[in-house]
Amino acid sequence: MKNYIFITLINIILGMIQISFLYRLFGRSLNPNLIAAFAFSLFFLGVYDKALFSALIGGIFLDLMGFDTVGISSLILVTCLLLVFYIKKYIFKGWTTQILSLFTASITYSILVGFPNFYFDIKTVFSGIFTVVIGLIFYKLYEPKHS
Repeated sequence: MKNYIFITLINIILGMIQISFLYRLFGRSLNPNLIAAFAFSLFFLGVYDKALFSALIGGIFLDLMGFDTVGISSLILVTCLLLVFYIKKYIFKGWTTQILSLFTASITYSILVGFPNFYFDIKTVFSGIFTVVIGLIFYKLYEPKHS
């Protein structure tokens, strides 16, 4: 139970940073998705139930803080995580595929949330790269230490 409360608090903090600070710093099209990065870092660690919970709760907080339709971000993030889970389980198991899936999920999220006013440009690609880098940083922070 404590893990889920901790994940909820982390998602609230990351959502506030993403919506307020990073949105002003980078703008809408270059803003990295911290919620997706955190959820995918949990996915990389192999705790799939906590990754799905993080995507669900983080998406709801993103919608409540910044968008008008509650549940759209959660639906997109959870669907991307489930798709990546099945790709990892049945098709590809390597790290390259997982990193590429986070990149693709970030761009898919940007496209679907920005629809119909979205246009694809180089800033969207850099936003996906920023999301992957932040996801790998989160992974390294929470990676269990082997002694």
